[in-house]
Amino acid sequence: MKQRQVVMLVDESRFFIDVMRQFLRYSHVKILSLADPQMLPEVVVEKRPDLIFLDRGAPGLEGIHLCARMKSEPGSAGIPLVMLAENGNVRERDLCLKAGCDGLLTKPIDRKAFLAMGRRFLPGIERRQERVLCHVTVFYRTLSHQYYGHTVDISTGGMFIETPVLPAVDERLRLSFNIPGVADMTVDFEARVVWLNRSEKPARISFPTGFGVEFIDPSPRARSLIRQFVEEHSPRQTLIRENQWTQSRPHLPPRGETHQC
Repeated sequence: MKQRQVVMLVDESRFFIDVMRQFLRYSHVKILSLADPQMLPEVVVEKRPDLIFLDRGAPGLEGIHLCARMKSEPGSAGIPLVMLAENGNVRERDLCLKAGCDGLLTKPIDRKAFLAMGRRFLPGIERRQERVLCHVTVFYRTLSHQYYGHTVDISTGGMFIETPVLPAVDERLRLSFNIPGVADMTVDFEARVVWLNRSEKPARISFPTGFGVEFIDPSPRARSLIRQFVEEHSPRQTLIRENQWTQSRPHLPPRGETHQC
């Protein structure tokens, strides 16, 4: 099993540490927290995190000074470091960028922005809401073709589709599928491709070849049915674990065959 990547959260505020932990609760990463920023250089040498979220620090903006120090030392310069600054403070923003940070977020921390920033550096960071196992056939249409695949999981905001035919990231598709348990209810709405899992060098080794989508404006009825399905199944399936998707999944043709309809 692939070892989980390490995300380090550095903030003197317990509140903000807990907020970031909550954002990461569905991500396949190991979380380390640090309330004393001055210990960061020492802890980085010992723990070797894969990504750091660092508060800019007050008083004295010590987080900014630490960022500059980390980026100047060969042993830590290559570790992605995201600074957390006060919203609307242009001076702090400029200081963080000059210190060499790889990304910048403002407080109060927005969940979607936080996860999107983290996923720029680590594919194990989960941007979606809680997801549950879901195995149904889904048809997806581009401007010129229609294909089909099989869902692996679903949340109220998106799903993962197993298929060897991969669209482009940010491409918009039209989805059509039945909500499990409601055989006569087919939903049809637009979605956007947000990530790909290729057969070579997969972003997630526990997932098959396919892609993840974000739902775009499903009807109130479709949204309600999806939410109901997720809520009914989440107590028994709170997280997708390594290889869990293989259980009872529909058969797919050998990879390389096209699912064009």
